[in-house]
Amino acid sequence: MSPPTVGEARDQLRRQVVQLYHPEPGAGPPLSLRKIAAKLDRSYGLVWALLNEAGVKRRTSTHHKRRATTNS
Repeated sequence: MSPPTVGEARDQLRRQVVQLYHPEPGAGPPLSLRKIAAKLDRSYGLVWALLNEAGVKRRTSTHHKRRATTNS
């Protein structure tokens, strides 16, 4: 388990997470929270919290959406 991330280290990590989630044009595709967590060796919860602290609006997840079906 990593020690708590505070102060300037947390600020720097927050900027890095935001950049991975919303990259500049040409910097590659945006990463999911889970991919960011794995890449930075941090928890999903910390990545979520850092994006929340930065005021980043998260993308909607399409993973759990199901196509509407009719029972006819």
